[in-house]
Amino acid sequence: MKTSFIIACAAITLMACTGKSVSQKAGDDTDSTTVASNAEPQVNMQVYIVGTMEDNQCQIELALQSDNDFHCAGYVLYPESEPMLVAGWWDCYYGDDGSGEYHNIRLTEYQADGTITGRFIINLECSGDDEGFTFTDAERTYISHSEDEESTTAPIVDVMTCKSEMPDWFPESPFIPANYDDIATHYFYELYGPDAYGEVLIEKVGDGKFTFHAEDVLEDSYVVNEMKNEEDRPAQMQGNTFKYENVNDCGYTLHGFFYKKFLILDTQQTPSDKSPCSNIDAYFIRQEQ
Repeated sequence: MKTSFIIACAAITLMACTGKSVSQKAGDDTDSTTVASNAEPQVNMQVYIVGTMEDNQCQIELALQSDNDFHCAGYVLYPESEPMLVAGWWDCYYGDDGSGEYHNIRLTEYQADGTITGRFIINLECSGDDEGFTFTDAERTYISHSEDEESTTAPIVDVMTCKSEMPDWFPESPFIPANYDDIATHYFYELYGPDAYGEVLIEKVGDGKFTFHAEDVLEDSYVVNEMKNEEDRPAQMQGNTFKYENVNDCGYTLHGFFYKKFLILDTQQTPSDKSPCSNIDAYFIRQEQ
């Protein structure tokens, strides 16, 4: 049995599981509405795993990083292929008696156009040595986009590598922050075909401000979740992030994180928020213009 972490877990993990902070979080020392185009990646923890897919006996490599807000992103590498983006959340837990530090990583696999082709669940334990982590278990779910093919789930076994150093093939950190000039007007993902998707449309209006319309759509164009700015109240960037309070008349706060390859939206609710309003917690892949 494991209990949920408190915010201090991330700080302790920097020393216990990586020995040091990978890089300083860009923007910590400024309230500017922009970040430098060469800003350092916002990286907290990282892990590199090499194992085998039990169903087809193919080797699989995962190179992952987290930022200081418990987001996780990186790349998966299959044989004879190019690295593919994976992104999700990295949670940390302690044992009931306070001993042991455990990590649960939940990832989604994205094609370059935003199509989702898989999901991962990975469990690790902090090893307390230079390697950083001990592998516990993991599985990958293949998501089919064809009516003639079923989605399947298989464990990742025979893990031969689990360490905190990134491999030579690692393209670049996914947590390179995007400044106001670099953000796109369209972010997107597709799940289970073209009738199930998420989309964010953005229009810059100057001075670090922009309007947004975010939605999750299921089949038959039924909008299940929708969030947008109020008329005459655009969002304001602070570094590579923004907070938009009182969205959708629910008292919710929408927190956005702009990175080079994607946009993350997190809905923040207070304990008193009990209304059935929609919320969006997802990664949206940048679409080139």
